[in-house]
Amino acid sequence: MTSKSEFARSLVLLGKGAACNGANEFLVGHWEEFEVPAGHQSIPLLVEEQIEGLRQEYLAWVHDLGDCQLGGRSLRENLCFDGQFSFWWMTLIAEKSPVKSPAIHTVFKLRVLERLYLSSGCHGIILYSGDRRLHQVLATWCQRLGHPYRWHRQTQTSERPGLRPYLQRLPHPLQAMVFVVNRLWNRWRHLPAIKKVPTGGRQATIVTYFPNIDLTMAPKGIFRSRYWGGLHRLLDRGPWLVNWIWLYVKSDECSLHEAMEWRQRFDAQAADRSRHYFLEEFIGVRGLFRALHLYFRLLGRSFSLKGVRQNFHFPGSQMNFWPILATDWQKSLTGTVAMNACLLLMASHSVVQKLPHQEWGLYSWENQPWERSLAAAWRESGNGHLIGFQHVSGKYLDLRGYEDPRSYKLAKLSPPLPDLLAVGGAGSMEMLLQAGFPRERCVLVEALRYMYLCPLLGQGTKRDIRRPTGTERPTLLAITSSSASETAAQLHLLAQAAQRGALDGYVRILVKPHPDLPVNGILKQVAPDLKVSLVQEPLTSLWPQAPVVYTANSTSASVEAGLMGLPLLIHVVEDKLNLSPLLGNKGVVHVATVADLVKGLQAPQSVDIRPDYFCLEEGLPRWKLLGY
Repeated sequence: MTSKSEFARSLVLLGKGAACNGANEFLVGHWEEFEVPAGHQSIPLLVEEQIEGLRQEYLAWVHDLGDCQLGGRSLRENLCFDGQFSFWWMTLIAEKSPVKSPAIHTVFKLRVLERLYLSSGCHGIILYSGDRRLHQVLATWCQRLGHPYRWHRQTQTSERPGLRPYLQRLPHPLQAMVFVVNRLWNRWRHLPAIKKVPTGGRQATIVTYFPNIDLTMAPKGIFRSRYWGGLHRLLDRGPWLVNWIWLYVKSDECSLHEAMEWRQRFDAQAADRSRHYFLEEFIGVRGLFRALHLYFRLLGRSFSLKGVRQNFHFPGSQMNFWPILATDWQKSLTGTVAMNACLLLMASHSVVQKLPHQEWGLYSWENQPWERSLAAAWRESGNGHLIGFQHVSGKYLDLRGYEDPRSYKLAKLSPPLPDLLAVGGAGSMEMLLQAGFPRERCVLVEALRYMYLCPLLGQGTKRDIRRPTGTERPTLLAITSSSASETAAQLHLLAQAAQRGALDGYVRILVKPHPDLPVNGILKQVAPDLKVSLVQEPLTSLWPQAPVVYTANSTSASVEAGLMGLPLLIHVVEDKLNLSPLLGNKGVVHVATVADLVKGLQAPQSVDIRPDYFCLEEGLPRWKLLGY
């Protein structure tokens, strides 16, 4: 039994947040509205203060993990089955997505906690939490330090209703099989394998998300993706037959069956100018069996890689955070992520095998696994140059787009990159180059999705939006994201502010949902009494109506509102990394609490954004220089 005196300088953990008081008692927990008790330090706030160093350290650790030796070979080499591509680059660990892997934030907090604990001269931990993973990390760490430890297990919140929690308890290989059956029933049986493709003429390929199309042009049989904007006009004048390969995303805009009908109409209208395919159509029965074969090889290989867990710590640290990232690792090698990655690899190889020689390829770049599989397959195909287009603004803490600089210099099994990365603005370009992305692979082009701003901004200046006079009540425009949890938190905070009277000075509250996420159900659940008007109009028509804008954390609409000179408030999701594209920009107001939002709504401020954040030149001269 540990005596009371042994915990005189102890660490007390209480859930999600973290703080330290002057008596060397540590608190880690959740406080209402991020309120930290007087005399304490908040670990989430310390993470924000130290985020640059944490980001660099984490990127370096991921590179080192790929380098770690197991059985005389690096982890990247152990996961290389055929050719010059390592399955390592398809894992969640290598992807580094804070959205798919929220545990990254937990690792950051543990790193800050470790430093604070050691620098404060503490000797012991008491944990108040229901999180078994956190318990495992801290118990093992204290054992290595020779410090006392005690866990007071708290009751976990109830799970969400539905089938998903039960499926997630299944062994990962069984979850992978359920995933395949679900895809087979809901997707592939409706999309028969491709048997014949046009072989003549000069051809090129563009891989893009679908829908998010111009619905005014679609009934005429004209395909216009909002992701590519004015590039369609350049392609119409070009000499190529363009093979558009769609990654269908479930959306209220268009069901899968409706997308298939659109595809037939687009093909009929396009004649010999373009063809449209779903990526799944390239898999076929043979591709499915090849994917299953690769999956079982991967599953077998995973048993020999169990030693990797000893490398889940930062250099010089005795804190092993394997329990925090173990699920990501298991999903990546034996679960649904692994199975999906195997299917993506087979689909990508099938694309380059079934299509004739392609003079060039183009795809929307976010550095996700499907893009890496495409780049790897394209590299082996002998096709022409491949260009990735960063179609959204870069985000400092969206780690997917960044690698440790050493990764780019690997002699073999390096990250699969396009031959050229087309970046739509100086803001994103600067972040990439500062992170070590090869300068010779970057080129500045017009930001296609944001070209509508040209006539509104004039020659790089903010538009003079009409502001309400002292007697007028303004309109508030709330722009939500594609994440259900983020949208729920954003709207719930708005409802709380309304209860405090913060919206009394506004005549209307407009809510523009993300195209991929309806908000009706979310509003009923988290803000049933909030009176809003849902709008679907494009932002170009909404800016003049709403002189104050409140955006979700991750949406690029915040940049657009800032360039328009509109007062802007950006929501910050509690206990998650700040994925705002404007993080670090002067004058940006991020609101995390009700008090923050109430204050911001009472005196909204414009933000200072560099006018060349997006590259906006009429006529797309930079795209033309690339040959389009």
